[in-house]
Amino acid sequence: MGQYEDLQQLEQLRAEGKISDEEYQAARDTIHNAYPKIWGMEQNNFLMLMHFSQLTGFVLPLIMWLLNKENPVVNKHGENIANFMISMYIYMTVAAFSMIVLIGFLLLPALLIIQLIYIIRIAMDANKDIYTEYPFCIKIFPAK
Repeated sequence: MGQYEDLQQLEQLRAEGKISDEEYQAARDTIHNAYPKIWGMEQNNFLMLMHFSQLTGFVLPLIMWLLNKENPVVNKHGENIANFMISMYIYMTVAAFSMIVLIGFLLLPALLIIQLIYIIRIAMDANKDIYTEYPFCIKIFPAK
């Protein structure tokens, strides 16, 4: 269970009257301190930003991953992002060359829309401490 679920469960206990406000505050502080901070952010927020950073290009997510590679969760997400970006680059290159036979004019915009949808969806999952692999990926870096 991740931080998000822990806090939800704690809030439910307080709403049901099973714990007092003081107990809630103490437990909430313990939960917040139990999860690592990366670049001054909670891990789930960092992971979400790492996924969204793909929209800026290849360099920023690569830097975010490599500077925090010692964290196993960040490493797993970083490998997933790198696999997706490389796969999308390959697919878009094929789509660009297929513009010669006109199918690329349909394929390239479809790939861009699919890429945007999956980046948003998986970034939101990462913010909830849910690991989701990108679909249609060529596994260059094995996500452990």
